[in-house]
Amino acid sequence: MPEVEEDELALVYQTKGIEASVARKMAAEVMRDPQRALDEQVREELKIGEAHATPFKEGWSPAPRRRSARSFP
Repeated sequence: MPEVEEDELALVYQTKGIEASVARKMAAEVMRDPQRALDEQVREELKIGEAHATPFKEGWSPAPRRRSARSFP
C-alpha cells in the first residue's frame, strides 16, 4: 500500500507543474519518514493544515529569494 500512496503523492506534485521524474523523487523522499508522509498526505489530499517544510516549498521557494537578493547591491 505505501507504493500506491507514493504514486499518489507524486501525481499531486505533477499537478503543481513538477516534472514526473522529479515528482517521483520528491515523493520517495517524503515517504521515507512515516510522520512526514502522513502530514504531507493530509495537507495535499484533504487540504488540512499548513505546509511548513514540504519538498515543494524546500525545492522551489528559495530560488526567488536568491534572485531578489542579487537584484539589490
